[in-house]
Amino acid sequence: MNRFCFQSLAIMLLLMLSVPHVSAQQFTPGHRGMTDTSTFREQLRNASTDEQKLRVYRQFSTPRYNLAIDTVLAMAKEVNALNFSPGVQAANYHYIKGHAFSRVSPDSSIYHYSRAVHYFKDQNMQELYLSSISLLSSEMLLSGRILSAEEIILDAIAYAKENDVPERNLRSFYSQAAAIYARTMAHDQAIYMSERILEFQNDELTQCNTKQHIATSLYEMERYSEAREKLQSCVNSETLDIQLAAGLNLRMSEIYLAKNDTTESLYWLEQGVERAKTSGNLNLESSMLARKGTLLIDSGEIEKATQVSTRLSEGVFERIAPHAMIWRKVYLALYHYSVENYDDSLANAETAIQFAERFNLENELGSLYDTRASVYEAQGDMEKALTETRRQIGLNESIAAARSEREEASARIRYELRMNEASLSSALQRQQSATTRFWFTLIFSVGLVFGLAYIYRRYQISQASVEDISEKLTQAEAEHEKLQKYIEERNRKWESEREKETKALTDEDKLAKSSGNSIERAEPEFVEFNKKMKLACDSISYVQADGNYVKIYKANGNDNGKQTHFLERMSLKKAMEILPPNVFVRLHRSTVANINHIELIKSDSVVLRNGTELQMSRRYKKELADSLPVV
Repeated sequence: MNRFCFQSLAIMLLLMLSVPHVSAQQFTPGHRGMTDTSTFREQLRNASTDEQKLRVYRQFSTPRYNLAIDTVLAMAKEVNALNFSPGVQAANYHYIKGHAFSRVSPDSSIYHYSRAVHYFKDQNMQELYLSSISLLSSEMLLSGRILSAEEIILDAIAYAKENDVPERNLRSFYSQAAAIYARTMAHDQAIYMSERILEFQNDELTQCNTKQHIATSLYEMERYSEAREKLQSCVNSETLDIQLAAGLNLRMSEIYLAKNDTTESLYWLEQGVERAKTSGNLNLESSMLARKGTLLIDSGEIEKATQVSTRLSEGVFERIAPHAMIWRKVYLALYHYSVENYDDSLANAETAIQFAERFNLENELGSLYDTRASVYEAQGDMEKALTETRRQIGLNESIAAARSEREEASARIRYELRMNEASLSSALQRQQSATTRFWFTLIFSVGLVFGLAYIYRRYQISQASVEDISEKLTQAEAEHEKLQKYIEERNRKWESEREKETKALTDEDKLAKSSGNSIERAEPEFVEFNKKMKLACDSISYVQADGNYVKIYKANGNDNGKQTHFLERMSLKKAMEILPPNVFVRLHRSTVANINHIELIKSDSVVLRNGTELQMSRRYKKELADSLPVV
């Protein structure tokens, strides 16, 4: 097993252990939690003003009070009976309904929180506006809509700076932004946001927790010395929370391991194991022991690894959390493979797979299939070894497909929300139109001349608006035509050059045959990703990041209706260093495309010659436009 895969899983487990565990439940309306509302109703009766009642509704509708969904939905309706302006009522109505669907129906919760954000901002209710944004971004992150969450958080930070918002609110948004950037591997931005958090934190616990996140990003960027210095002031503290202290020990171990200092790496792991034992947290101890055992196996210290295996085989570890259980079984499978106990290795691997399927955690299996393939290979069963290798590849592809489906679902929900907003806007416009007609009639009855003058003035304003919109539309169409013309001209030029080159090579062949001499043809420009894979530059349509790998898509390859691609272990940054910069252009944080394959440029995407449509972010749209020559 690749030790770097396992160390990443160990870090993920420690991060999960810092969050309270919530067991999976099936929720239906009216079945979320408590039905006893006596405390809520008592405080509501004691509220003497509508303002106090509204605060009670907002307080008890939050998920921490765990009231039934039907009860919270009833609260939202009761708010409309209070004596407030329509804007304030609508804001609190959607705010409370967002609480009702929180963690139960992400789509509904996101819709209502979005409406609450809109209304609170219109009513200049700053604190509730920022609270709604924080709740909305959390729901989006939980449902995988990372780009949408990033956009609203950055807007909130800009708003907070412009309106002198309290530091605690600004710190919360910096923290959310840092988590998003770390998750999307934009580690430089994650570090920037985390450094902003340190400006508002004074206590040791929160400072060390933030420094751990900064060190994690520095580690991922292979800036090991800086990561170690960032943790140095916290790692020996005796006052930190045990789980945080163990996480610091594990990160220090990984830093030294990356620098090939196995002795120092084991030292920090030993400290982490001892702290985990002291805490009595079996999930944490299991994770630390599994990481230690893996390092011992990599170092060839099988006897010490056997001691770890003996401890992890004790019955007390059969009751740990699903994530910890999976990685415990993954380690035991690796250990038994290393001592050639193939039956136990396969048994532990099978248990890990069963746990993953039961708790929908297949993505956590890492390189377990690689270990099973190695076992079957050692047993001489090459057919089963090949099957496990294919399952490993299939796991990677399913993770990528799931990510793509989440983005597609997110796009559909955003479209539906826009349609709902458009319908609401249309209704408001109809209402305004009816009111306007009423006043027109009243004004006409008072004085015909005044009414005609008013109507004429409105006509002039509408005509000016129509002319302005027509001018902007004409400019947009001209720009689109200009870009389309360039693409067509470029394609014609490319085809012409290809024909000339083909004809020249054909003439050279004929001349060579007639003279009896051979002519060496010029090789097309190639891109060498590694010693075993060398591709013609023009055969690559685009490259996408996929975790620690990149997917290299062929221009004309096709396998059962899907575009052929290769999976190469490297970062997108490394791939861009290999790819010719005059041929490949950045479209998105995770996508680089061959400019010679771009057929059409849209407002937020590009279409390749083979019909593939790639998302293009606003950040790189201008760079792409600037790189195209003026036609």
